[in-house]
Amino acid sequence: MRNKDAKACFPEEVRRSLIEKWHELRANKDQFPIYWEFIHRERNNILKEYEFGAYESIINAQGEAKARTGILYLLNDGETEGLVLRGGPYDGKSAIDVADEGKRWVQSTVCECLSRAGFDPDEEIEFEKFVRIQS
Repeated sequence: MRNKDAKACFPEEVRRSLIEKWHELRANKDQFPIYWEFIHRERNNILKEYEFGAYESIINAQGEAKARTGILYLLNDGETEGLVLRGGPYDGKSAIDVADEGKRWVQSTVCECLSRAGFDPDEEIEFEKFVRIQS
């Protein structure tokens, strides 16, 4: 958002707020593991390494994951299929659950940046009335 969207259509106050947040993220990496250890890491894995840091697994009734043993597997009672992350602080956690946590973090961070810029993140804007700001 900071590089493309901010330059394209955000008011100056929002641009500044996004840049300030980016500096805060970079200066305090240990305080934002969901960004650095999941969002940023998986983005780079996918875009640069063509990999996803999760593997298909079978989750038993106790929530424990085990790797699939082949392409054909019949689930036992209480088992489900899932994607489990490998490595880093989210090792062994459900990729879907961590992605949901990441989504909530992004949403709250964007709302925080909008609020800092003096805008109401809950304000409803009709698409037809949205005007792209020319730079």
